[in-house]
Amino acid sequence: MERSRFQIVLVALLTGVFAGCGRAEPAAEVEQVRAKAQECADAMLGGNYAKVADLTHPKVVAEVGGKQKMVDALNKGVQQVAAQRVGTGAQTISGPGGGGGGGADRFAVVPTALEMKTPTGKLKQKSYLLGVSGDGGRSWTFVDGSELNEERLRTVAPNVPKELKLPAAEKPVIE
Repeated sequence: MERSRFQIVLVALLTGVFAGCGRAEPAAEVEQVRAKAQECADAMLGGNYAKVADLTHPKVVAEVGGKQKMVDALNKGVQQVAAQRVGTGAQTISGPGGGGGGGADRFAVVPTALEMKTPTGKLKQKSYLLGVSGDGGRSWTFVDGSELNEERLRTVAPNVPKELKLPAAEKPVIE
């Protein structure tokens, strides 16, 4: 009798483990989030602000006043930075870590590193993007981590797990 209880528990545990495999494999999901975040960074550096808006979390786009207002704001901001003789060099996206979620809601913290040429040297800024998926990891949108604090996080992504830890903000460094 003891053996059959053990077998039932074992089967139940294995069923629970493999039931989660219907979603993208963890490594595949990590790569998908990283690739989408890189797509967003490349669009920003390439001046494709409509694509950036498409890859930005819908609540952030709505707060700005919609897609066209976001595109206009990004264009204006880049022009202001360029007028100060600051040029973008590259943005590196690392594989996400510290994520999770439940049900259809998925979250991922995606580390970023931005390099910009300034009149006084090379500016380096480490930050992150918060990846948000409302469809179990099939599609992702992002929120710039430099604008997130606990209150803002709960406004943009109210379903984010309480245990999700956001990286501390880092100051830019000029070399």
